[in-house]
Amino acid sequence: MNSNTVDKNEIYTFVFNSINNKQTPSRAVFNVDWTVMPDQPYHVYFSYMGEVNNVNGNQIPSIYVSSLNGFDYKVYNRNQQANSAPTQTNFLGLLHYDFVGSNSFIYADFTNNCPAYVSGRPTNSQCIINISQNAISPNFGGYQPLLNDLGEYILTLLFVPA
Repeated sequence: MNSNTVDKNEIYTFVFNSINNKQTPSRAVFNVDWTVMPDQPYHVYFSYMGEVNNVNGNQIPSIYVSSLNGFDYKVYNRNQQANSAPTQTNFLGLLHYDFVGSNSFIYADFTNNCPAYVSGRPTNSQCIINISQNAISPNFGGYQPLLNDLGEYILTLLFVPA
């Protein structure tokens, strides 16, 4: 663990600007040193603010973060049989639309979604953020990216000790 970490009750904030990623806004890749925070359980909250774009309101934008391993909740995949067990997913939450004239922007604040519970700090230094549409797809299998005109965004992850 990084020697700068001293307080296990401290809240940790990570800010991801899609302009600084290695791919596209709908599939952003970042390298993160998660060792700046203790390895302990956290509630993860997020906020998201995107540029004005032309994404239409017929899509349901959802966000997935690959390096947040240890999620202790599960969701039902729409492709599974009704009596099958839920699968682990890296689904973080849903994004919301607002409109400026004929254009829209996508956002979420810390109160729009329930916090995710993670059993420890992330261990994968490569953090992949996918913004997809209309489906909860575990582990990025077959997710549908939002339209190419998603625009740039800032995603803030807030880790609050559980």
